[in-house]
Amino acid sequence: MAKKGTHKQRRHAGAKHPRPYESTPLTREVWRIVRQFRNVPPSEEAFYLKLQALPARKRAALRDWWKLKDDWALFARLCRFWGVGRRPTRADRAQRAEWELNDRQLTFDFAQDEAA
Repeated sequence: MAKKGTHKQRRHAGAKHPRPYESTPLTREVWRIVRQFRNVPPSEEAFYLKLQALPARKRAALRDWWKLKDDWALFARLCRFWGVGRRPTRADRAQRAEWELNDRQLTFDFAQDEAA
């Protein structure tokens, strides 16, 4: 009678286990695109140029994957992913919130002027 192998030997005998990022075609495509930034010099300028050099289809795939609205948010996400640039501080976030509030107020005022 042949001796049976251990559980691990039987389970891993020639079975190829997919990596987490290879589980779906979209995931594989997104990971391939993100890996293209691996050899880019770690500066915001270089990352921005690389992002602009990507075809629109690839940028759209990344935006859809991360559920982002525009290329600027995609640029920030890629920089954060690769640890490039500086992280926004509380003051930066407060200033951006103030700008967005002012922008909404201007839009509201403009809509009221047109209605009148």
